[in-house]
Amino acid sequence: MIAILGVTGNDILYFKTKMRVDRVEKVFGGVEVYIGKVFTEDAVVAAVGIANYLSAMTTAAIIEKYDPYLIISLSIVHSISKDLRQGDLVLIDRVYLSDVDFSGRKPLPYGQIPGQSPFFIADLDLSGKAEAEAYLVT
Repeated sequence: MIAILGVTGNDILYFKTKMRVDRVEKVFGGVEVYIGKVFTEDAVVAAVGIANYLSAMTTAAIIEKYDPYLIISLSIVHSISKDLRQGDLVLIDRVYLSDVDFSGRKPLPYGQIPGQSPFFIADLDLSGKAEAEAYLVT
């Protein structure tokens, strides 16, 4: 099973319209998850919320209950590049948190969690595979 997780209902709307929904269940905090098939894949689709801690707990509940082998996270991003357009697929190599601030309590830069790196590094092997597949589709 795959999990497709967005921040808001708008993020997951496309996948909800493309999926055959077999059932709707509630997980952490009453968040609705849609279980069924997206194209040929068994899938769970949900909008997990905006706040990092709430979306993290909801995502953890989805992982524990449905045990997906792949999680696709959908969200809104901002770019300083004028070359990107809506619908472009962007493969990232690192993630910086934009709504974490411990700088008032510890000598940390904005976005860094105590005891962690200032950013999280993506699985570059998986990114390379995704990029290779993207070229096959175009």
